[in-house]
Parts: sequence; C-alpha cells; structure tokens
Amino acid sequence: MKYTHLTAPLSGIVTNIKTFQGQTVIASQEAPIIMTLADLDTMLVKAQVSEAGIINLKPGQKASFTILGALGKTFAGVLKDILPTPEEVNDAIFYYARFEVPNPHHILKLQMTTQIKIQLALHKNVLLLPLSALRENVANNQYIVVLLQNG
Repeated sequence: MKYTHLTAPLSGIVTNIKTFQGQTVIASQEAPIIMTLADLDTMLVKAQVSEAGIINLKPGQKASFTILGALGKTFAGVLKDILPTPEEVNDAIFYYARFEVPNPHHILKLQMTTQIKIQLALHKNVLLLPLSALRENVANNQYIVVLLQNG
C-alpha cells in the first residue's frame, strides 16, 4: 500500500489540522481540507467599523492598535481597503476596514482582540489650548477662549 505525500504551495505555520495521519479522506466534488497554513510574517487586520464611521475612512490612512497581552506596545499599519459588503451584528451594520501589519517575531496571532485607532487627519504647527482655557457662554451657547499668560 502506498501513502500520499503532501507538499505545501507556500511556507508558513500550520494553524489548523483537519485530517490526521492514517485518516481516510474522500474527494467527491470538493477537495478535502487536510490542514491550513498561514504566513504570520504580515498580518491582515480586519477592523469592524460602524456605518456611521465608515464614511470618514479611505485607503492610505494610518492605523494602529494594541492587544490585550501587550497594552504598552503599539502595532502600526496603513489602511489598505474597505470591504464593500457590510455585516449585520445585533441589528447594527458594520463594514470591515483592512490594513496590513508587519509581524516578524510572530507576536500577533490569528483572531486576537484589538483596540484600533485610525488617524482621520493630521494637523501640524497648530495652537493648542488647554480645556481649562475654554468657558461656555450659556446664554448664547458659544465658547469664549481665555488666553492665559505663562510666567
């Protein structure tokens, strides 16, 4: 009796084994899945974004995230695309914004939970005021800037 020798079309890490050694597989109309390989050197992150927020996103924007196991470490990438088909979760509509992140040390794993930030705009050389410098004029619903002098 001869056995089959499998060769993977790419190098990677085995992430799932569906069929074990010695198990019989039958290929009828579809080829059976023996195992799943993944290249973890670059991860594709799928960020679930609400329909209200998705209109503010476009490819090329900077994105970053943290993971639960390493809250002090930030992983960064650039928004690659937005999938056009939404997903409904508990009567709410979400779209997937996707970006790639380098993962040379394989710290990131499949299906990890993340806290994602996507940079909508960047403004340089602007005057920053502390929140305490603003006072609300309740009668006119306007804000008055109070300039404070240092020293």
